[in-house]
Amino acid sequence: MVKTIKIENFKSIQSLEIELGRVNVFIGENGCGKTNILEAITMGSAAAANKLDNEFLANRGIRVTEPRYMKSGFEKENEGKDTIIEVEQDIDNLRIIDFMSYSPENYILRKYESDSLIENLGVNGEGLLRMLERLYKENKLDEIKENLALIDWFDDFEIINDAFRGSYLRIKDRFLNEEMTYSSFKSVNEGFLFLLFYLTLFISNYTPKFFAIDNIDNALNPKLGMRLVKVLAELAQKHDKQVIMTTHNPAILDGLNLNDEEQRLFAIYRNADGHTKARRILKPEIPHGVEPARMSELFLRGAIGGIPKNF
Repeated sequence: MVKTIKIENFKSIQSLEIELGRVNVFIGENGCGKTNILEAITMGSAAAANKLDNEFLANRGIRVTEPRYMKSGFEKENEGKDTIIEVEQDIDNLRIIDFMSYSPENYILRKYESDSLIENLGVNGEGLLRMLERLYKENKLDEIKENLALIDWFDDFEIINDAFRGSYLRIKDRFLNEEMTYSSFKSVNEGFLFLLFYLTLFISNYTPKFFAIDNIDNALNPKLGMRLVKVLAELAQKHDKQVIMTTHNPAILDGLNLNDEEQRLFAIYRNADGHTKARRILKPEIPHGVEPARMSELFLRGAIGGIPKNF
C-alpha cells in the first residue's frame, strides 16, 4: 500500500505529510484543502506516468488551471519553485501511477449508452454500464448484487442486449407488481446509481488499486452512508484496494472502525498562515462510567475539528 504522502508547493499546500491506512476519511470545512490533497496525489500519478497534459489531468480528476495557480501563493518565490510530491509505497505493489480521484455526477451516471469510448470507470461516472458488462461476462456481478441489498427495495438487476436499443440495465423493484417490476437506468433514484458505482469501483479488477472519492456522502441517506463505509472497508480489504474519501456528513464517521489501524480519520484544516494541514483523529479514550459519544456527535460539537470556527 501507499504508506506516506509528502506534498510541497501545491495550491493551498505549502508543506504536508500524511501517513495513510487502507481506508482514509478526510473531514474539514469548505476550502480547507481536502480536494487539493487529492489533486496533488493525482498530479504525482500523472508525473509518474509522464503525462502532464491538461486532458490527461482533467480525466484523472484535477481542476486544471494556469500553471502558476497550481502552486501555493503564500510566498512570491514559490512560483519559481518546483511542486514536489513524494510517495512511500510497497516496492512490489506500485499503486500511485494509476491513482484517480472520482467524483461521480448523477447526470453522467444516467448516460448508460454502451457505445461509450470509456473502457474503464471515468472520474464522473462515465463507463459504468460498460464496466458492468465486462463483469457480467466474467460472472462477477453476484457480489455487487449482494451488497446492493443495502437498498431496501432492490431485488435484482440484469443487463439487456437489444439489437435496436443496444445494451441497457433493468433494475428490479421487489415492491412493484409483476407488470411493472423493472425500472430503467434513467428513472431509478440517484442514491442507487451512486451505490452501484461505488460497489463496482471497489470490486472490479479493472479499477485502480489506489484511488479517492470526493464527497462520498453525495446523494446518500446518512444511515446508508454510515453502513456503506463499513461495507467499503470490508471490500477494500478483500479486493486489496486503498482509498481516500472526503465527506461533510457526520454519519460517515460512525461507519469507521478506528480500532482498526487500517481505517483512519483525518481533520484537514488551514493553519494561522493559511497552509493546509492534516491531523489524524484517534478514537478518544472514554473514562470509566462515561457513556461514549458517537464520532458524528463529536464532529458536530467541534471536539475533533473539521468544522468552521468563524460563526
